[in-house]
Amino acid sequence: MIKIFIFFGLIILLFLANKAWAQLDNRLLSEKISLSPDKKQHLDLNFNVLSYFRNNEYFNPIVSGETLFGYLFSPTFTYYPTEHLRLDVGAFFRQDFGSTRFSQVSPFFRLQYKKDSTSVIFGNLQANHSHLLIEPLYAFENMINRYLESGIQILHHKKWLYLDLWVDWQRRTFRGSSEQEQIWGGLSAYFQLYQSDKVSWRIPIQASILHRGGQDLVGSAFPASNTLNGAVGLNFELTNPKERFVRNIRLESYWVYANAPILDTFQFARTQVLPFELGSGAYLNGGIKTRWLELLVSWWRGNNFESSEGGELYRSYPVAQEGFFQRHRHLLFVRFFKDFKLAEAMNISLRFEPYYDFFNRRLEFSNGLYVIYRPNFYLAKIKAWRGQ
Repeated sequence: MIKIFIFFGLIILLFLANKAWAQLDNRLLSEKISLSPDKKQHLDLNFNVLSYFRNNEYFNPIVSGETLFGYLFSPTFTYYPTEHLRLDVGAFFRQDFGSTRFSQVSPFFRLQYKKDSTSVIFGNLQANHSHLLIEPLYAFENMINRYLESGIQILHHKKWLYLDLWVDWQRRTFRGSSEQEQIWGGLSAYFQLYQSDKVSWRIPIQASILHRGGQDLVGSAFPASNTLNGAVGLNFELTNPKERFVRNIRLESYWVYANAPILDTFQFARTQVLPFELGSGAYLNGGIKTRWLELLVSWWRGNNFESSEGGELYRSYPVAQEGFFQRHRHLLFVRFFKDFKLAEAMNISLRFEPYYDFFNRRLEFSNGLYVIYRPNFYLAKIKAWRGQ
């Protein structure tokens, strides 16, 4: 009971601060790919470094706690053949502390074509938090556990419309194999209803589908499946252009949808694997961004909700206990953020995120420390050679 009083005391302090900030602001952690005409025929060397410490102190029946501690490192050579093309070639490494070997070593390849407001990316995508998905649809830890996404992506950004459409081919299968292919595709968009120097109204629309299956599988224990998630919302933002104590205010509301059937696309037979099929949820955010700190309150009320890539705390079907499920989830988060700029191209983010689970009557928390370093070095100007 004492923990509950302390928790709600923090909420009262938040609202005494007058204003509101919203859905997790992960822009500092997101990679944004740029392409400009003045880069034509430039050869650059880029480093993308993320040092992470993520500690989830969870002891509930839905998801168990874990600690992620290590770094991601991706050096790439970047060449701009024309004002519309960008080519990145390099490597990706992940090292988890406590292990003597790299957790992941992968080649890195990305080809981007941009014309006006539209980009097409082939290879390694502008991925993870750059999709701008809400946490019930995309878990924060995916940034660490599955940083790379590979496939094709279309980005379109104008004043009144933002669109991100992608296909991430997570795992391929081979003829005669028992392992299913796994493909994750999605849409993240928003329509700008009104925009001024201070006020913004927008409607976000988000959807994703995870397909598992493949032809000519031998001995696969599961039929082909498709898990669909979607969200639609209304967002309000108020910005202080004078950079005073209160910098930014946002309020967000989302209705979230889940459809988790098993569908054999070849036999046209439907088999239910989860204890439920249709799910939904309400996700509300409010908080404040000030000169000193960012604060966020998030409220989640889910019913029979399952998400292929979403945060595990929001799900009704748990990871921690196989065979157990909780139809109704009712959570309240209070999150504290602070970002620092240490040097040019280097930033640090501190986070503390307690939450209360109303149905399980638990007060738990996670905390994190992230160091981001993304320098760019100009090497030479090289005219592309035209072969036969």
